[in-house]
Amino acid sequence: MVEHTSFQRANAHAEVTWYTYRPTYPLSYLLGRTLLLQLRADESRRLGDAFSLKGFHDTLMRNGSLPISFHRRLLAGEGR
Repeated sequence: MVEHTSFQRANAHAEVTWYTYRPTYPLSYLLGRTLLLQLRADESRRLGDAFSLKGFHDTLMRNGSLPISFHRRLLAGEGR
């Protein structure tokens, strides 16, 4: 890790320790990222030229920390 990331040895050790004790955290971040990118692609297809990346992000931030399925409904206009 030190060679490939330029982390200081102490920082690399802390990262490895963190991931060792909590191995599901990186997977949950990756899953969340994948789901958000899919939601963004779906919205871009649905809205076509009317899609705005800023608008998409503003809506996500305004809605807060919700499951992706809820964001999907809110973006589609359900529950408004």
